[in-house]
Amino acid sequence: MIRYSLGGTMLGWLLLVSAASAQQDLVKKYVPEDAGLVMVFRPSSMIDSEALAKVPWDRLDTTIESGLGEKLSNVASMVMYAGPVEADGFPRFGGVIQLKRAVPIAKMFPRLQEIQTLELLGTKNQQYLSGKLPGGSRWEVHLLDETTLVLGTSKVVAEMLDDKPNVANPRIVELISDDPKLAMQSLLWMPSLRRVLVPLAEDPRMTRVIPGIADFPESLEWARFQLVAAPRPSLNLTLQAVDANGATELMELVDHFTAAAKLSLAMNGGTLPEKYLESIQHINPKQDGLQIVLATSPEDKVTGEMLAQGISQFAAQAAEKASFETRRAAATKNLKKMMLAFHTLAAGEEQKFPPQATRDADGKPLLSWRVHVLPYVGQQQLYDQFHLDEPWNSPHNVKLVEKMPDLYTIPGDEDLAADGKTRFQVPLGKGMPGENLGKLGFIDLTDGTSNTIAIVEAPRSKAVVWTSPEDLPVKLDDPMQSLIDPEEPCFCYSRFDGSAGFFPVEGNVVKVQTMLTHQGGEVVPQ
Repeated sequence: MIRYSLGGTMLGWLLLVSAASAQQDLVKKYVPEDAGLVMVFRPSSMIDSEALAKVPWDRLDTTIESGLGEKLSNVASMVMYAGPVEADGFPRFGGVIQLKRAVPIAKMFPRLQEIQTLELLGTKNQQYLSGKLPGGSRWEVHLLDETTLVLGTSKVVAEMLDDKPNVANPRIVELISDDPKLAMQSLLWMPSLRRVLVPLAEDPRMTRVIPGIADFPESLEWARFQLVAAPRPSLNLTLQAVDANGATELMELVDHFTAAAKLSLAMNGGTLPEKYLESIQHINPKQDGLQIVLATSPEDKVTGEMLAQGISQFAAQAAEKASFETRRAAATKNLKKMMLAFHTLAAGEEQKFPPQATRDADGKPLLSWRVHVLPYVGQQQLYDQFHLDEPWNSPHNVKLVEKMPDLYTIPGDEDLAADGKTRFQVPLGKGMPGENLGKLGFIDLTDGTSNTIAIVEAPRSKAVVWTSPEDLPVKLDDPMQSLIDPEEPCFCYSRFDGSAGFFPVEGNVVKVQTMLTHQGGEVVPQ
């Protein structure tokens, strides 16, 4: 079985990156003869295209930088390839990324380093990144020179760093075009993948859904997809059959897919302008000998306009999804650090969690638990600056609001952070541990530490000043109303066992209700 869990994450960032002007030279130099999939990208062709002016390039720059470690606009070129599946079930893969400026290897792939999927190894002068893959093998990232990165499975990288000349497949090199108008191209070379794809295509679950798919791997020699971005977008999909019978079978399969796609758009494309729907009906596959071609013309203004709109929408959605995943990863990481402070206090002399708020002799709340845990999250110096016997908004303490640690914010909340506000709060309500937090220890959580929510990420509209003794009131009979931000599909939280995760909006109300209380005795739904 082919596994792409890590590759999916990494390629999600890299599919928006690009390849050099001399694509054939890169393929010839780095892509081995057993490659089954080759992808080549040219970012400048897309960024400079007037037709794609609506693409949120600034947001994509930020998203790419958080994942890759460098902005999209500063990437000069990229080629990626995948080969046969290894014994561990993961395919051989490798790639070359050429940057416009020198970037230390330690700053590349910061998100993967942060969550410890990648670690920095080697000596000071020869550092590289290394991470585990499903199945136990590893992948690595090395600097070939100041501006060129090579990455892939350890064996592949070793081959790329070797002084021996690469043995490339001349047909693959020939099929990768050097046309500077191409923004993206990918090539599927079936001889290297047929052994893997034949049993997948013959699976009854596939054949029931897609008539004729079982013959696809044996009928196809190669498939190539090309995208031109300027002056207006156009695409070309070419399938090369192994013989005349294969060409007939491929034509029938492509006809089936094309007709199904048109029918689907006709029935569900209510939001598409009529001119787009009409234009789609004129896109038909054509057979030329052993080749099946499905293409749009760069001279077709309407189709180009439709493709430009589709690319822009896809890019915006991809940027939003990647941005959300970055925020979610940062939130769960920060929540785990806060819970480590909770555990340190609960394991101390008093064996209690931090109080939700410190109070004066009259019971008036002074400072938040977020201040109380500062010494346990590496912020002793900041903690020592507080007057602990004064409220958060006293003339002295209010000056410290602007010094909120990064622990209490996440990417995308920079406007809140500028005001010293945080979304990390303990839920307050009947039966919840929040209000009595400082009187509770592990032994008091009779529902179980893994079954009780400790801290949540509140909606943006309910952010509070981080030093203030304010937290999030939650109605137990309708918790999602208090916990869910209308613009986000879930909320992040931590449990008292130190773990952190997130709850989607749909289907989790009862589970959240049971986990908000610590002594309710309910069974948490699975």
